[in-house]
Amino acid sequence: MMDQARTEHSKGKVENPMRIIDEIMNYNGIVENLEALHKKMSAITNEANLWICHATGLSPILVFSKEKEHLLPLPNNKISIHPFKGWFD
Repeated sequence: MMDQARTEHSKGKVENPMRIIDEIMNYNGIVENLEALHKKMSAITNEANLWICHATGLSPILVFSKEKEHLLPLPNNKISIHPFKGWFD
């Protein structure tokens, strides 16, 4: 069953991305150059990776490090040279 919009099941899916936007807006949404943007995004990412999830009691970086060993590599072969050819003709 898919989560419906505006339910307790979809709450975190909406709020988490908005939290990142709020963090960027704390900088007034203005950056001097791409290097400054990269530094601010790195700081936000590092902080987000250390947040403790209330449901699991673990940080995202710790969960990823535990799950990483179970991930399979992506295939090397190409699925299609022109994946969208003919879609917009």
